[in-house]
Amino acid sequence: MNEVEAQAMLGDARRQLRSGSPLLARECFQQILQHLPDCLEAQEGWATAAFLGGDPQAARIAFERLTTLHPQEARHWANLGAVLNKVQDFPAAIKSLQKAIQKDKRTAQAYFNLGYAYRKLQQAPLAISAFREAVRLDPKMGAAYLQLGQLYADQENHSFAVKNFKKSLEIQPDCKKTLAGLQQSESALEKLKTLASPFGRLVSGDTQFPLVTPQIERPLSDSERVNDRQKLQGFAEELEQLSVECQHFLRTRLEPRLLALQRITAAGADSQQAFFRAADEFHQTLGDWRQLRKRFRRKCLELRAHEELIATPIVQLSKIDLSRDADH
Repeated sequence: MNEVEAQAMLGDARRQLRSGSPLLARECFQQILQHLPDCLEAQEGWATAAFLGGDPQAARIAFERLTTLHPQEARHWANLGAVLNKVQDFPAAIKSLQKAIQKDKRTAQAYFNLGYAYRKLQQAPLAISAFREAVRLDPKMGAAYLQLGQLYADQENHSFAVKNFKKSLEIQPDCKKTLAGLQQSESALEKLKTLASPFGRLVSGDTQFPLVTPQIERPLSDSERVNDRQKLQGFAEELEQLSVECQHFLRTRLEPRLLALQRITAAGADSQQAFFRAADEFHQTLGDWRQLRKRFRRKCLELRAHEELIATPIVQLSKIDLSRDADH
C-alpha cells in the first residue's frame, strides 16, 4: 500500500466513523496498520473506533500505547482518561486527565472528563470546579452545564441548578435529561416558596433551632404587624446582601484558590515551595470563608429569634445564644 492508497483508505475510515459505523472504520484502520504500522492517524483512529464500537478494553490498550509513544500529546492522555472513565477505573482516569491538563490547560474535554470522574467518586466540590473550567474554556459544552445542574440539584442548591439546566437547554434544546432536571429543580423551588407565610415566617419546623414550647399564638396588633414587617424587611435585605457577598467570595476567592491548588497538584512535585504556598493561601482563604459563613449564620439566628418573639408573645422565652452553632 503506497501513500496515495493509504490516504484514500484513511478518508474512507474517517467517513465510516462520522456516519456511525465504527466497526467498519476499525477494519479500515486495521488494514492500513498492517501495511503502515507507524501511521499515527491510523493508530488513533483504530483506538477511537474500538471505543465507539463498544470495546473499551481494546481502546484502553491502544491509547495507553499512544501515551507511551507520544507522551507529550495532551489529547492521548485525555482520550485515555475518557476510556478509563468508561471502564469505571476513576482513580486512574483522574491521573491520566491531570497529565492531559498539565500538558495543555486549554483542553476543555479533559476538564469535563475529570469532573465526571470526581463526581463518580463523590467529590462534588472538585467535580464542580472541573466542570466550571470546562464551560469557561468551551461555553458551548451543553453536557457540562447538565452535569453542573445535576450536581447543584444533588446539593439542593436548586437556584444554581435551574441556571445551569437552562444554559444546557440553550445549547441542547431536546435533551430529555436536562428537561427533567430543570422541571424537578423548578418544582423544588416552588415548594420552598410555599413554606413561607405572607410575612416571610417559616411554617415548617427546624430541629436545629427548635421553637420554645409551649407555643401560644395570638393575632398581632396593627403596630406589631407594622413593626414585624419592617424587621422582616431589614432581615431580608441584610441576608440578601450577605448572600451576594458569599457568592462573590466563592467565585472570586475560594474557587480560584482551589483551582490553583488543583493545577499545582496535577503538575507533579516540580516545586514543593509553590505547592506549600498555594496550600497556605487556600487555608487562609478557607478561614475567611468560615468567618463570612459565621456572619450569615448569625443573621439567620437573629431572624429565628424574631420569629419566636412574634409567634409566642405570652410565653417567657429562653435567652437565645446567638453564638450557638455559628461555626457549623
